[in-house]
Amino acid sequence: MDNPTNNPTNNQTDNPTGNPIYNPADNPTNNPTDNQTNNQTNNPADSPTYNPITNAPTDAPIDAPEEILFINQYLRTKEMFKEIFQYSFTKSPRMIFIFIVVLVVIISSIFLIYSPGRFQFNYLAVIYLCIVAIFIFTLIFRYFQSINLSYKRDLEISNGVPAEIRMSLTDNTMESYNVFSESKFNISYKSVKKVIIIKNYYLLLTEAKHYIVIKKDGFIKGAPEEFLAFIQTKVVKSG
Repeated sequence: MDNPTNNPTNNQTDNPTGNPIYNPADNPTNNPTDNQTNNQTNNPADSPTYNPITNAPTDAPIDAPEEILFINQYLRTKEMFKEIFQYSFTKSPRMIFIFIVVLVVIISSIFLIYSPGRFQFNYLAVIYLCIVAIFIFTLIFRYFQSINLSYKRDLEISNGVPAEIRMSLTDNTMESYNVFSESKFNISYKSVKKVIIIKNYYLLLTEAKHYIVIKKDGFIKGAPEEFLAFIQTKVVKSG
């Protein structure tokens, strides 16, 4: 089952220069201090003040942080896990296919036992029905087990209280922030392959088969309808 957990291990900070930390000593032939002196000497009256690190005028515009378009905050409650796993175990395309196969097996087995006009005991049909019964029992058991294990794991990480998650979305990226652990990581829209709409949540299915959860009534900034229109422009498929 797809796990809606947030994994903070993939944090990366993009650096367009390719150098993690700029060091003026790496480029001794281009001394910004000398350039500053030359500029001030050539035009002492009109020359602006230069930054000794970037060699750019101090009154030059500074790139502003990217505008946050949506902020969504929610608690990872047991009810949330129930709703997500209910979708995964009953409405996902894979499970729908499995249910159709099971239904065909049941109908075929009943037909073998109750042939038209008469009852006929059939060992093969009984075996089929037993297999189907075991499968259904296993499915129900795994459903409740998945809910309990996922919720228990969350409580262990967040010291016995439901984890609080804040999602911040800009035009280019999503940031997931765990309020309790103060951990965060960025998610590219390119990794999201499908938008799934369930009763109280939007589920963004990633390439890794994980769910990024957005709660419909959890918007601090923005509205559900605006978010849905926005995210559908970023994602290939929705459903």
